[in-house]
Amino acid sequence: MGIVVTAKTLALHWHDGANAIYSISAQPLKDGESLRIATGGGDNNIRIWRLLTNSNGEVDGVKYLSNISKHDRAVNCVRFNGQGDLLASGSDDGSVLLFCRSEEIVREFGDDEDEILESWVLVGGHRGSAGMSMKEVYDIAWSPDARLLCLGTMDGTVGVVDASSGALVSTVRAHAQNVQGVSWDPLGEYIVSLGGDRCINIMTFSMGILKSISKSCKIFYGENLETLFRRLTWSPQGSLLVAPCGIINNGANTTNGGTITTAENAVYIFTRASLTTPGPARAVAMLKFRKPPLVVRFSPYRFEPSSSVAHNEAESPVFTGGNRDDACYLFAVATADTVSVFESTTLRCVCTVGNIHYAGITDLTWARAGLLLVASTDGFVSAVNIRYER
Repeated sequence: MGIVVTAKTLALHWHDGANAIYSISAQPLKDGESLRIATGGGDNNIRIWRLLTNSNGEVDGVKYLSNISKHDRAVNCVRFNGQGDLLASGSDDGSVLLFCRSEEIVREFGDDEDEILESWVLVGGHRGSAGMSMKEVYDIAWSPDARLLCLGTMDGTVGVVDASSGALVSTVRAHAQNVQGVSWDPLGEYIVSLGGDRCINIMTFSMGILKSISKSCKIFYGENLETLFRRLTWSPQGSLLVAPCGIINNGANTTNGGTITTAENAVYIFTRASLTTPGPARAVAMLKFRKPPLVVRFSPYRFEPSSSVAHNEAESPVFTGGNRDDACYLFAVATADTVSVFESTTLRCVCTVGNIHYAGITDLTWARAGLLLVASTDGFVSAVNIRYER
């Protein structure tokens, strides 16, 4: 057996005027349902699509289903909840909106009746308040029970919104600069954010109060890194947190007694314990890259390849310690122009794919086990399929 990796750019007009795609999210797969995805674009719209796959699981077509035009500015983030029945979006217009699929087709002015195959209707959200007044929302994340959403904004604020009422429950000034990534712990204990101030902030949300408990700074790129997003991610069972935009400063002595500082690009990997040790949160491992990594996304599907294929006999797991941590998952890391996929237990690189887009990569999502979708500011989506065959 061996690993077979295929990658293709899905060349169609995803958003009006070939506008940038800033975010992509796959609906959690249910038995008997097709692969549905949402994209958020620079044309202020959210679009819903169905993926068509062949017998090898590769994407060989995309079907347009619906358009959502409730935002006034670019849509920076779209995320289905864990149950797949609600879709949340965050935008430059400062709002976080919630949508669900209607049982009937709802026509809006300008819709082409022959194109719209389903409708997603607005059911709630938050459009700013005295506590958070119309600041650009860069990233959002659902709570494990899908009752709450956390969001990160341009002014350095992290907030928690009640999904049912749209009320802004609590906020904290988490960063000195814009918040470009947020992630909610699958076990419900922590919310973590990453900002342009070179810091990662670990927070708790309890009794309706969002509170910062730990912060680690100076190990990430600052505002000099030109990127809109720093999307970090938890492993599905909450044992690991992987954060992009890391920088490693290496000092070397020169012949005249001075030092030369060189920098390397990295993602940092934290365990639950290392996030909350006394003092700054400490990474327990790192992966190095040629260019700064910008987006990380874990596959929600457990990875169980043949041991003879996936591992060298001398290779042992990096992270173990109880049944929860022993489960292996794939996670993808995107730089501006490449995507690499790793195993969570050994940190072995399964594959690296490059030259699939003409502009920067903005987001990643796993549509199913082994199928990774990549969004880019060039206005296109690529599909990377990973499978084992004899």
